[in-house]
Amino acid sequence: MSTSILNVWITNLGDPCSIPNDTGSGILSGYNWHVAIVHCNGKVLNWSEGRYRFHRDDKWIPIPKHTPQGGTTAGWWYEMIPTRDGHVEIELPPGSYAVAGSLHTWFVNDVLFGNWTTDRGVVQACCGDDVCVTLYASSMQPCGVILFEFVLPLAIKNKAIGQQEGEAAIKALRALYKPEQLSPFEKGYLDTMRRAFAGMDRPSPLVPKE
Repeated sequence: MSTSILNVWITNLGDPCSIPNDTGSGILSGYNWHVAIVHCNGKVLNWSEGRYRFHRDDKWIPIPKHTPQGGTTAGWWYEMIPTRDGHVEIELPPGSYAVAGSLHTWFVNDVLFGNWTTDRGVVQACCGDDVCVTLYASSMQPCGVILFEFVLPLAIKNKAIGQQEGEAAIKALRALYKPEQLSPFEKGYLDTMRRAFAGMDRPSPLVPKE
């Protein structure tokens, strides 16, 4: 029997073209990301022989038996695997998995940051294979921009919230989350979202007419 080795890479915040390279203890150092691996049914992987390491020459670190936050059952859960410099190498049994990273809470000058999550990646891990996935870590800006550009206007349109309250929230969010501060990648993604929303009620131009 053979296991699979999964290399997980997480980009710098808002920059899909770079990987963290900071071994210090700063608030945005590569140590702070944690990786979760779940089955195709959404349940976290639990495997007693699990282990991980940061570099190829490092000794393997066993995943400790523990009870997840808010859980009731102790096990070898793959739900808080740490990274270093945006990377971790994980041993796991063969299967199809969804992978995500998260960055939790801290304060800077009395301002609360954190609770970021990366995009999810889906991997097929086979016996004896090395599998690689890169997870994009969006900055805090896109969350707010998408909220006031798409979510709140849609809620107002469908009368889920009042127009006056919705417009006040949009104005406040526009002042807090500034689209001009987005990375070039995020600006391109936002343009794609705008086109998608603008075409929601129209037939696709890529479907041939009968």
